[in-house]
Amino acid sequence: MDDGENVTDNRVGTKSIHVIEPVFDHGALKAIYYDTESTWLRPNLCMVDPNGNVLWQTNAMCLRGPDVEAGARIGVVWGDSVVFCVYERSWPEMLSDFAEDCVFLNGGVEGVDYVTVLEHAIDFNVKRKAAVNVILTGWERIGRNASLPDDLRAALKSIPNAVLATMPTSLNARIINTDIRNAFVSDASRPDFFRFLGKHAYSLDAQRLFFAHICQRNEMIRAVANETGTPLVDLFSAFDSSQLADFRECFFDVSHPRPTAYKKIASIVWETVGPLLARQ
Repeated sequence: MDDGENVTDNRVGTKSIHVIEPVFDHGALKAIYYDTESTWLRPNLCMVDPNGNVLWQTNAMCLRGPDVEAGARIGVVWGDSVVFCVYERSWPEMLSDFAEDCVFLNGGVEGVDYVTVLEHAIDFNVKRKAAVNVILTGWERIGRNASLPDDLRAALKSIPNAVLATMPTSLNARIINTDIRNAFVSDASRPDFFRFLGKHAYSLDAQRLFFAHICQRNEMIRAVANETGTPLVDLFSAFDSSQLADFRECFFDVSHPRPTAYKKIASIVWETVGPLLARQ
């Protein structure tokens, strides 16, 4: 995708159309949709595959999803790349398939830390109150969880109709001390593609660190949810890989679910979100 090799940009109506090849340069693609200054997605983009099929779009509110009218009921899922989902229709948007009168939008942004996730949710709801705000804190920054409980408690006071969710992972206690390099598959076109975590070099120490980090973060999220009476979706438990024959089944790396798991995630989140919307 360097120098526009795999992306073409043509202005059509109010949307900027970009063609994404199945195998693409991630950095070049992110430069198109991410505004580093604002830390939000760029508005009014439409990403299509080489056949012209719409993969995803951003709206005027800088969120992934369709444009919605001013009075429409909306739900937003906030988070990092686990929420964002790069190439296909994301699981947050799939929540709309369950809802009769609520459009769900994707407020995920790749690479941001939990402070930015919470700030986005707070700032957005000042301008337009969402009927439900599902919050995944994300993974960043690794090893820095100390301030999370206090930051989360403070943020929840300014985020209406909040639902907290734990972070899922392909790692589990049964394999945490096992070298998993033989499970890596480098060919991204294969259905069993699997890597460690982004650009992080693999080591057992790093593997243990990441698992300890996300387990601690999830315990903090559960504790804050219980303390504040905030509904909780425990995705960590729902996607526990310890009982699976292949721990990679639902993930293409340590933190990111495979697109084949998106419908399952949406269904699990809806079990909590659906009744909340029904009571409003």
